[in-house]
Amino acid sequence: MVKVIVHMYPMMRADSPEERKELRPIGRNKERFQEAMDGMPDIIRAFEDMGVWVCRPSSITSTPKAMRSARRLA
Repeated sequence: MVKVIVHMYPMMRADSPEERKELRPIGRNKERFQEAMDGMPDIIRAFEDMGVWVCRPSSITSTPKAMRSARRLA
């Protein structure tokens, strides 16, 4: 039997390539980073419910909101 493994990493939203260039380095933008992290626990929970192994970025549990979500996953 093949076991599916999903590796998730955040992708910062930008409405256009120009906006991405203006926001460089976009990974240091706290609001965009938190926005990328907000939905990850729900996606991870859905994958885990299906029996898929999920590799989470370590930063997903470093923010207070993500820590609350991670506790709900446990």
